[in-house]
Amino acid sequence: VTMSCLTKEDTGWYWCGIQRDFARDDMDFTELIVTDDKGTLANDFWSGKDLSGNKTRSCKAPKVVRKADRSRTSILIICILITGLGIISVISHLTKRRRSQRNRRGK
Repeated sequence: VTMSCLTKEDTGWYWCGIQRDFARDDMDFTELIVTDDKGTLANDFWSGKDLSGNKTRSCKAPKVVRKADRSRTSILIICILITGLGIISVISHLTKRRRSQRNRRGK
């Protein structure tokens, strides 16, 4: 996992894992700590330098983040549909039960 353009505000707990199409995803809750330590090895990984030798950076939302957002949306929609089907099934069952009880009383 490579992360760039982090700020101290990004410090916190995140889900980190491997998403697989036909197998169970492997996820772990991981703490990310962002510091202002300029002597760390991460400084060597800046994407470029300007003419004066100063380090520069530009950030875009990575494709992986957009994919994860779509994946979460799909899961949410599926959960809502399943819940809706469950509610409809319960209502249908209760309606049939009431009808059968009324028919028994009428006989």
